[in-house]
Amino acid sequence: MFHRKEKCTSLVPTNNLIDNILQYQHNPMITYKIKPDYDVSNSDNDVISHALSCMYSTPRQRLHIKQLALEPPKKSYFDIILRSNRVNFYFTVHEDYSDLIIGKMKTIWNKCDINKTPITNVNSFNPKHTEVSELVLRDYNFKSLNTDKGNLYPLTNMIGITKLLKEGEQVRINIAIEAVNRNNWVSVAKDEFKAYKRGKAVDNSMSTKEKIMKLGFQGAEAGLNLYIDYKLLIFESIFGIIMPDKKEEELPKFELKIDSLDAMQQQNKYVGLTSQSTYKMTSEVFKTHITILSESIDKNRSKLNMLAVANNYRDLNGDNELVSRLLSKQEQTTLFNQVMNFRKTYNNNIT
Repeated sequence: MFHRKEKCTSLVPTNNLIDNILQYQHNPMITYKIKPDYDVSNSDNDVISHALSCMYSTPRQRLHIKQLALEPPKKSYFDIILRSNRVNFYFTVHEDYSDLIIGKMKTIWNKCDINKTPITNVNSFNPKHTEVSELVLRDYNFKSLNTDKGNLYPLTNMIGITKLLKEGEQVRINIAIEAVNRNNWVSVAKDEFKAYKRGKAVDNSMSTKEKIMKLGFQGAEAGLNLYIDYKLLIFESIFGIIMPDKKEEELPKFELKIDSLDAMQQQNKYVGLTSQSTYKMTSEVFKTHITILSESIDKNRSKLNMLAVANNYRDLNGDNELVSRLLSKQEQTTLFNQVMNFRKTYNNNIT
């Protein structure tokens, strides 16, 4: 049995709230190893999603006034580790919710072995020989991937990669998951849809910093306009992730009735979107951050193995797609440490 416990040092008052937010340590986490059965199915995975959504708490609920500290949102982590001719699955969850989450997992995957395991089994990566990248949604968050609970893609293709890995090589897909308030998401999706109808373009494959540099002063002006027009858009949008076209084509005007799935279905057909995007706009969603870590003594093989795994996510291409964002060495080091210490921040992905 493994409990990841750390002292909550941030509850000691410091000079300001920002310092406390940065210093706040994560609460105890428990890691489980999942050994799948050959007949495992995704058909009831919604049960786990509903359980994870219970972990959401508002900023006010996480604010400790006396200590002037803000507790971070409770996150869960799903890991797939590929090694030569074998694959392992792990789920790390906040201690307070472990009985609930693991109980649901054992119910829907009743033939799988699910046992506590030391985190060292997951974090056995050498930073000197590990390449790191992240997967991001290319387009607006409200646009959906093409997912199907009836198959196991892209996992089946990933398992094929294990035959190509040499002894000592390993690839880890780390998915950080944070529950989102549904009402907040509906507001965000509605504003994104309005921007989409107006012809605004999105390119999440670039970092926020790169977009600001590309747009220059125009980006600052565009960010101000976005703040005025779309106050509910995600934070990065304010800094130029949604880039305006110089000439906007006049489009037919219609209002999105977010509470009417039938109306959304018709409007989405009009603009060429699938029913999956319609469903996503009002469903339970989660902030996610997908990181790929690839270790090999041969640096070229490390990169190739990482790109091979990322390429498998093309199986999910639909209205949206997951694309690989390559990182500088400094960014890789930062992200590597975040993954190893359960301190990962989030990019734009909402799934």
